[in-house]
Amino acid sequence: MQQLSGSAKENKITSKLQKRRGLLSKVGEIRVLVVSRDSSSFAQDGPDVEAADSPVLGASFPFPVPCAPKKDKKLLIRSHGGRVQASVLENGILVEHYSSGITDTSVGNIYAGKVSGILPGIESAFINLGEEKAGILRLPPQNKKGAPRLRYGDPVLVQVTKDPRGHKGASLSSKISLSGRFMVLMPSSSTVGASSKLEGRERARLRKALNEILPKGEGAIARTAAAGCSKEALENDYEALEKCWRDIEMRYSRLASSGRYPALLKSDSDLALKLTRDVFNDSFSALQVQGREFEKVKAYVGEMNPELLDRVKRWDPSLEEEDIFDHYGIDEQLDQGLERTVELPNGGTLVIDKTEALTAIDVNSAKFSSRSGEMENTATKCNIEAAKEIGRQLRLRDIGGMVIVDFINMHLESDRQLVLSALQKAMEGDRSKHAIEGMTSLGLVEITRKKLGQGLVESFSRECENCHGRGLIISHEPAKATGPKDRPSPQV
Repeated sequence: MQQLSGSAKENKITSKLQKRRGLLSKVGEIRVLVVSRDSSSFAQDGPDVEAADSPVLGASFPFPVPCAPKKDKKLLIRSHGGRVQASVLENGILVEHYSSGITDTSVGNIYAGKVSGILPGIESAFINLGEEKAGILRLPPQNKKGAPRLRYGDPVLVQVTKDPRGHKGASLSSKISLSGRFMVLMPSSSTVGASSKLEGRERARLRKALNEILPKGEGAIARTAAAGCSKEALENDYEALEKCWRDIEMRYSRLASSGRYPALLKSDSDLALKLTRDVFNDSFSALQVQGREFEKVKAYVGEMNPELLDRVKRWDPSLEEEDIFDHYGIDEQLDQGLERTVELPNGGTLVIDKTEALTAIDVNSAKFSSRSGEMENTATKCNIEAAKEIGRQLRLRDIGGMVIVDFINMHLESDRQLVLSALQKAMEGDRSKHAIEGMTSLGLVEITRKKLGQGLVESFSRECENCHGRGLIISHEPAKATGPKDRPSPQV
């Protein structure tokens, strides 16, 4: 009997699947799955995977493209034991968590720095910020006209754009930006724009309003929260930011002339107000505050967003008979967010590992249960469920940089597109800048994401003093295979 090669076997399998489930065709740049009437293998899995009508050429998909239901979003703020913690819930599920002094980020901090070293070869300078590690400032090309020449010991006004990580110091920029409720002011730029998340007409309206408000030589970008706001609200926001900028300039000039630098000039250290400004909007059903931060948060919302004031509620543990975090199960969900392995509802798992260059997420079917006997169906269902959880885990753990996801291998291009669609929808609520690349033939997906803070696992853990983060006990003799009970304990 003639043996089939690997590629021939895969083509034969794909052909059989396509005959059973449909034919994959291409019309222009739109991939369309024309499904056969016999979709009983999918119907066996119950109502969650019933065929949904496709908007493309009247075809129907055996899996519905995942549509996120309307989310009940809540922002919880708790002041307890001298520390402020905040959590964002979507339908009762924890998706973001912040803690003052732990998950705080230095991004946005403005310093009067001191040049401590210049590296012409990579057009960079080390800037002493008065912190543990010096920051790194990219310099303009030396042949660029009007570019300032820095010398050792010079003062320089800089802003942190990326937190320090490992042995690397913070990334810095000399182009200062100040965030307000409705806009980001850029005093040294003439760029005027609006958030890409806004609709075309609204973006044009906001750009026109900003051009009328801003003086020549200053720039600004309208934030997503500016949707529907009046020109008067934008003017008030600009006046507050302009006052803040003048104060920073005055303090920097005074410190530079007296030689009292490096020094911190501005920091968003108030976690409760920062999250109320950046996170809380009309998509939230409630902002519940426990502790002394309530009056401050209520006053801020009353001034900046009076239409949302009725959603700000005080949580009194003595009246509610329990702590707000206990009521919503925050601590239990936090514990799950710190684990290496994440269990999926139907038995699959995610294994999340961090390396120096990237974060790897491996999708395993494990004990995934599906009443369909077809492997392709099981793999696709498990991958879709994993994609939804990956979107949540990236936000909860605040994973940044490059992320590689190893999904279970699928043969049909249509199934790969379904998984990518589920992943994209799962990350729609992520306010961090991110991008999702296509899936390779091996089931690998590359995601890039900008961190918002220090990261959940990094904030609530420290490196092991014995293995220094490797998770291995090194021996000078070959280590024989032993069971968990026989393995030696690290010496403390």
